[in-house]
Amino acid sequence: MVRRAFVVALLISGCSRSRLLDGDASALTGSGSNAPSTIAATTGSAGEGGASQVSAGTGASTVGAGSPSTSNTGGATPGLSCDELIVDGPPVPIATLAPGTADNLRFHFLDDQRVALVHRPFDIVAGLRLGSTTLAWTGAWPPTAEPPVELLDQVGLSFAVDRGPDPLLGVLTSPAGDSGIWLDSVDPALGGWKKQVAIDGGSDRAVFLRRKGLDFMTATVAPGTSSFGPFYQLRVGWFDGTALRGPYNAGCSSVPVIADALAMPNGWLLARSSPAASTCSAFAPAPPPKAMTVDLIVNDMPVSGAEIPFGGDSGQLALVRRPGGAWLLFWSGPTTLVAILLNDFSQIAGGPVPLASVTEQPFAFAADQLDDGIALLLYDAPSTGPTGLHVLVKDAFANTKAVATIASPQKLTTAPQLAFDPKTRSILVGYSAIDDGKQRTYLARLACR
Repeated sequence: MVRRAFVVALLISGCSRSRLLDGDASALTGSGSNAPSTIAATTGSAGEGGASQVSAGTGASTVGAGSPSTSNTGGATPGLSCDELIVDGPPVPIATLAPGTADNLRFHFLDDQRVALVHRPFDIVAGLRLGSTTLAWTGAWPPTAEPPVELLDQVGLSFAVDRGPDPLLGVLTSPAGDSGIWLDSVDPALGGWKKQVAIDGGSDRAVFLRRKGLDFMTATVAPGTSSFGPFYQLRVGWFDGTALRGPYNAGCSSVPVIADALAMPNGWLLARSSPAASTCSAFAPAPPPKAMTVDLIVNDMPVSGAEIPFGGDSGQLALVRRPGGAWLLFWSGPTTLVAILLNDFSQIAGGPVPLASVTEQPFAFAADQLDDGIALLLYDAPSTGPTGLHVLVKDAFANTKAVATIASPQKLTTAPQLAFDPKTRSILVGYSAIDDGKQRTYLARLACR
């Protein structure tokens, strides 16, 4: 059966779309304050190996910035809370394929204990590669890692991986020297990524890769130029291991589209910084990113959605699962991280709620579900004063419950990562940073009390 174009479905779904009006700052219902938190966690002296010691606190806090992560966890653990964060010592360096050049760290969970740390090293002869280091992170700390494995030689500048949990790692990328975006699954302990399926020959950037059962959801961006200037078409599709469905046009913008997706019980949530029904055209100007669009997609077709004005100044957005729906996180203006609460049908349930503020341009953020709330990782790098990595725990009403700071970390080169494990009540933090002129990969672990 021939499917209708994705953009047509977006057009006809307008009757079920809710809209958040400009200036609507409706807060969540419930107890507690929804004011922005300002992180003022204490810092310690330098620890072993030049890494900084960490200190933890509770209550109000100061904030920095971070990168999108989707939750790999299940529901809340009854009777447990996270009113205090205990840090398991200074961050530890992790072995990578080419020590001194590893960046773009990504998490892929193999099971409840093991995680594959996907990284992109550079070799002066081979060029950019893709590597993986596997370790168990919920037991002894510091962890013992397996030797790093090469997944793909001569990878392109852009890649995306799924977070699992699954023994196989999905990698979406444009291999160096090839056109288009390709997908394959690979054993992160053995390597050997191949071009299993061509996702989109016209795209040059991998935006995200998400997994739900046997289905991968892919997002890429296809660039183009009209007489009015450049445009960027977001393309989404699904691959079940046998057949590719799509990719479909899912929005056009005059600047590169940012997007994220989340597997839901009744389908997929898709959020992106482009109008719902915009298709790139060589004969019309591409729209500016003045509204964020969220859709619930069932059987590859959008059935309901919401439009959220955001001013076009957010460089990142993320969807994180919560009971009964999802958090949509993005920067409102240059310095405030806010959240919109969505229900399971992509309709607005509350917000915008300010989560944190920074004094300068934000770097990136990472987030994961923590019980009925959320855990955030933000990097703060002011022009004067010490830098810091801040971990915040928010409850269901966006109130700050706990804060911990890794003081004066090395200069981050790419977005950090964060994940929460509800069984051990542990938070894993990972990042790539410059140390003594070289890029290295570091991990830290925190425990909820």
